[in-house]
Amino acid sequence: MPKIVDADERLATIHEAVFRLVERGGVPAASLRNVANEAGLNVGSVRHYVGSHTELLRGAVGRLQERVTARLLRHADGLRADVAATRRGEIAIDMLEELVPLDAERRQEAALWQAFLEHARVHDDIGGLATEMAGGIREFTGRLLAAAGVSATAVPAEALACVLDGLAVATLHDPAAYDRRRVRAILRWQLTRTLT
Repeated sequence: MPKIVDADERLATIHEAVFRLVERGGVPAASLRNVANEAGLNVGSVRHYVGSHTELLRGAVGRLQERVTARLLRHADGLRADVAATRRGEIAIDMLEELVPLDAERRQEAALWQAFLEHARVHDDIGGLATEMAGGIREFTGRLLAAAGVSATAVPAEALACVLDGLAVATLHDPAAYDRRRVRAILRWQLTRTLT
């Protein structure tokens, strides 16, 4: 009797292999053959689930976005209007902090994010993803500020997104200088000025 394979599980295995390879050696390391070896599969099986190398990369970026979004959504219920304003402010900081590489999972995500962004800048095989990735951060900061009562969110959302971008890069490259307390202080300072 043939073994029944769960397609979602197999894709998750493939995408996790992509993540490990990209984290260690950048996007060029994530060839179909390398991904197959890393995932313990044959190349034909990888192709069956992802199609082309471009679709492999697009799928991995999508899974990365899903991971981050799921973490952000765990906090979202705390932004309801019936939650005390001071508590909503701390929840907003918690959500912003989710995008800063303060632990192993978020460090991996930030390294992947940077690698995919750089790849998209110079290669058109995943064209449009860099804009989509950056746009997602701006959409998130805009929604966060709108939930806090900011009416004209475009410029403040962009400023907050730029702070997140800078913190992510700084924390990824010099984690000793950016512990959780310092990151939260920076985020709180920026959010307070944005809301006043």
